[in-house]
Amino acid sequence: MGAGKWLTKPLHGTGGWAPFWDRFPQLHAGVQKRELRARQQMGTLGGGNHFIELCVEQDGQDAGRVWLMLHSGSRNIGKELAERHMEAARKLPHNQDLPDRDLAVFLAGTPEMDAYRRDLWWAQEYAARNRSTMLGLILEAFATALGSQPVTWDEPISCHHNYVAEETHAGREVLVTRKGAIRAGKGDLGIIPGSMGTGSYIVRGLGNTDAMCSASHGAGRRMSRNQAKRTFTEAELAEQTAGVECRKDRGVLDEIPRGLQGHRRGDSQADRSGGGRASPQAGGLRERLKRIGPEDKRLPIRPDRSAQCSARAGIFR
Repeated sequence: MGAGKWLTKPLHGTGGWAPFWDRFPQLHAGVQKRELRARQQMGTLGGGNHFIELCVEQDGQDAGRVWLMLHSGSRNIGKELAERHMEAARKLPHNQDLPDRDLAVFLAGTPEMDAYRRDLWWAQEYAARNRSTMLGLILEAFATALGSQPVTWDEPISCHHNYVAEETHAGREVLVTRKGAIRAGKGDLGIIPGSMGTGSYIVRGLGNTDAMCSASHGAGRRMSRNQAKRTFTEAELAEQTAGVECRKDRGVLDEIPRGLQGHRRGDSQADRSGGGRASPQAGGLRERLKRIGPEDKRLPIRPDRSAQCSARAGIFR
């Protein structure tokens, strides 16, 4: 595409906004004073481990292509809705004898469950629209920065994690909560992000029904965020992210690469059959297609690929 023009449109394009916001008055009464803030935060990244980054493809015939990766979600409104529904669940009679109050649940077919699902679907759509809006803004900024240099982008990959989906498994209609997980149905493209100092992976699901067609979103943390801040220094953060253009201040110490497990342990899901590939017979969940990241600084840049990675796509935080 030429600078400033679209080859593809974001997931939700620019349509359907009026009906979407018209549903806000139907949400939980406790968030009704937060509509303005929700509108203002649409198209914003947020904090924590949310990020926008440019990655370079590392392997294969497409080595050197640039990927745009975006990691964000439902912002404050998702958190506000989740907290109110969790508090409502804790007060229900059937949840009073639980060993942990955070195990409180809603029962199917009740008004509480119906209200929760209504707000859940709205918040997950908010997250998708938020990422779609940001992706559009970023591509416009990218085109502006490159001036007259032509840029083309493939269709974006939209990969949710921390979300709920209505699906059928083993002949039953169920709600699947993928906490720290992504859908890995047969042929589904997914994204497994790395830390600020390591590469990420583009994967394709194998449709393993024993895992409800799911796979891990990442390898997880080696230590808590607070422990990482107590353990490491800004100098160590700079050392572990050498060659990567990113923040290197105390505010992101909790995301230091050595505070995370890295991909080695998480890759076991994809590598059980050997050779970096997985098979359903071997119990695999996904196959690894591409590695993208900052490792090889010598690769030429070919900006012709975009990817969209979701975070906080549900109303769980």
